[in-house]
Amino acid sequence: MIDSRSLPICWELVGNSEKMQPITITRAAPHCWGKFGFDKVAEQVKSRLALIPTNRLRRIAAHGYAKRFNSETAKNPERSANIYLRKTIERVTEIVDRSPLTIRELNSKKARKDKAKQITTICQQMGIVEFDESTTLEDAEQLVFASYIAMHDFTMSQGVTPPYQATFNAAKSKKVDGTWERCDTNLLADRLERGIRRMQCDKWWLRKLNRLRDTTLEHLNITMGLVKKGVSPYASKDAVQEFRHSKKSQREWVESMQLESKDGETIDLKHVFDHSISNPEIRRIEMIVRIRGYKEWAEEKGMACMFYTVTAPSKYHANSDKYNNASPRETQEYLVKQWAKVRAELSKAKIGVFGLRIVEPHADATPHWHMVLFMKPSDEATVTNTLRRYALQHDGDEDGAAKNRFDATPEDKSKGDAVSYIIKYISKNINGAHMGDMFDDETGLPIEPENGIVMNVAAWASRWRIRQFQFIGGAPVGIWREFRRVPKESVEKLSEIAKEIFEAADNSRFAEFIELLGGALGEQSRPVELAKEENGANAYGEPKQRTIGIASRGFTYVTRVTQWLLKRSDSDSPWSTGNNCNTPANDWQIGHGEKVNPIHLIPPEHRNAVMRGATYQEDDEINQTVTHYWVRGGNLMQESMSYA
Repeated sequence: MIDSRSLPICWELVGNSEKMQPITITRAAPHCWGKFGFDKVAEQVKSRLALIPTNRLRRIAAHGYAKRFNSETAKNPERSANIYLRKTIERVTEIVDRSPLTIRELNSKKARKDKAKQITTICQQMGIVEFDESTTLEDAEQLVFASYIAMHDFTMSQGVTPPYQATFNAAKSKKVDGTWERCDTNLLADRLERGIRRMQCDKWWLRKLNRLRDTTLEHLNITMGLVKKGVSPYASKDAVQEFRHSKKSQREWVESMQLESKDGETIDLKHVFDHSISNPEIRRIEMIVRIRGYKEWAEEKGMACMFYTVTAPSKYHANSDKYNNASPRETQEYLVKQWAKVRAELSKAKIGVFGLRIVEPHADATPHWHMVLFMKPSDEATVTNTLRRYALQHDGDEDGAAKNRFDATPEDKSKGDAVSYIIKYISKNINGAHMGDMFDDETGLPIEPENGIVMNVAAWASRWRIRQFQFIGGAPVGIWREFRRVPKESVEKLSEIAKEIFEAADNSRFAEFIELLGGALGEQSRPVELAKEENGANAYGEPKQRTIGIASRGFTYVTRVTQWLLKRSDSDSPWSTGNNCNTPANDWQIGHGEKVNPIHLIPPEHRNAVMRGATYQEDDEINQTVTHYWVRGGNLMQESMSYA
């Protein structure tokens, strides 16, 4: 006699073999038979699990359901399992519905490529306009505006922020001396046209769709409880694994590349990487030097130092019963808005602050802020009260809000200064240097540079594109870095004030550097600034600038005399996004089933100009025709005229 019966609701691989085993739910007799509805229960569970996008997440949900359903201690196991699955599916469905990607597109890079091309075609069709010789400049501008608005709305519907959206929203007429002045429509149309070119580029769309895929899948991991202490803190196992792979690919790419000057001199890119701010250790040291300079300058001016911690309301935390399914990115945007309110109020009161803000994740991936701020002692109470008010503006009366949502601690020299307080956060969130024998306060896990919790934090910041460090006030680090490039033998060419600034930068005296540049609160104008020059345009027609040196009182000292081209170590030609692909040896050589790219009809030396809006003319003396080629809406257009 059968006392119980098990039915599969999902399948998974066993170990490293290809053998599949079922994840089952079990019911005792007599309710295990079909006439009691047990088979129907299993089928319903399988259909609901199918709503979860990836196989891995589906298996995890199945395990969660089966664990509750098969429990021998729960009062009502089936009800508990159904509540778990219903809430999980509701949160998953909300996230999937908000994403413009289908389940197939979330799991397939090829499907995302196809979608990017389809969207690009739609945008290109939106950009097709008709004009003739009677079309005026104002008419042309209106055509650009109409095309941009159509593509803007379509891009928003795809869950992507359109390029130049802030520029478009900020464009408005201004009232000057009682009369309204229109904005510069010519300049606006020029900028929006660059945005149109981006929205008509499949590569731009693929980058956006890949980013949506990353955040959607990570958000699903969070909402299903797979990002937390004891499972995978800060970031999911998938995100950490992909981050490790990308770091490895980046290292291999850097090691395979060289820089070559016009004179033929070559330098390994790895050497440049290791000695630049791209190196995490150099970045860590520079940040410590800067915050130490902030502290020293503040002490010289008799300023107060405060440490603040700001946390979002409980509804933003995935481990809370009040969780509203917000992503870490949405939580960060909330904190940024609250900080903007604080800055606006302090600015209105003419109160200046400077310091450093560090964004760090909780174990459930929810971001919170640590800040060390310097201010006048007389302003400390106002700054603290303003920060507290906006930190508790929403749900400030919930349990534990006063204790956990905001903390303000004055500097206590007996326990350590601002640098010693902030240095552990800098190291933990960059590379974990000198913390190999330490443990993370929140998770209790070791802080190791390669295999510890540091990798999870880095994966979290990379996945959500969250800026971890932001200096407030102080002096521009770009000028600091540029002065440190000046060779000592060339210092005599600098102006007197520039020489003093060089000495401060070259000897890592950031407090003196701040003072020479006008103070941390920007009370005085800066005596030096970066010198830049135009450096062509990118594929979307956007002008590029490059830093060439330092400008001081009408004099420019050039620090970047040599221009370098990037190339592969085993190649003689410079590297670019064009020749980086596996293209045919000649433009006219195509594989079976491929289509020739019409732009290849244009000679290579003229293609970039045509893609940026120029017209290429080709004379055919035999047939006595002139053909004009130009790009419209991302498509190559041509018109032939006979002069016979």
